[in-house]
Amino acid sequence: YMLPKGFGSMFRLQSLVLNSNKFDTIDGDMLASLVSLTELDFGSNLIVALPKKVCRLTKLTSLNVSDNKISVVPKEIRSLAAVRVLNLDRNRLTIENAAPRELAELRNLDELTLHVNDLSALPEGLEALPKLRKLTFSHNPCAAQVYDVLEPYSALRAACPHLNVSHSHFDAPEADGDEDRSKRAR
Repeated sequence: YMLPKGFGSMFRLQSLVLNSNKFDTIDGDMLASLVSLTELDFGSNLIVALPKKVCRLTKLTSLNVSDNKISVVPKEIRSLAAVRVLNLDRNRLTIENAAPRELAELRNLDELTLHVNDLSALPEGLEALPKLRKLTFSHNPCAAQVYDVLEPYSALRAACPHLNVSHSHFDAPEADGDEDRSKRAR
């Protein structure tokens, strides 16, 4: 399924919601011409790739590509400087292809949703995002102990009121040392 080419001439369009439509591709050229978009929602489709050209939409404040088959976040995502809400949940992302350094450059990011992917750890650098208020990372196969994954995020305590890492299948704690580490983390 594809959008009609006429969509590309809708220069004043600010919000485009196309969820649950069985789209398997996104026409990057057509979307890049929608220069006034602030909200783009392609959730619940069959999309396998997020085109780099979508990252030219510098006015975007909300991008939802949840519940697709995306396995790579393009490094160009760093150019979405205005984005406040980024929803990447229920895709096929791993820590290697989720562009963690670039996500950490989204300084206006308020809400990041990464649950139900194949992420083995929280992406590095997110703890330094100054406006992050909600981070959802549940249902990911963390191959580490909970303390080791969450310790870098202790800086979020003051700024981020919502951190969800439920059902992340952390490794079982070791018998001796981990109890002491978790008490120190409080």
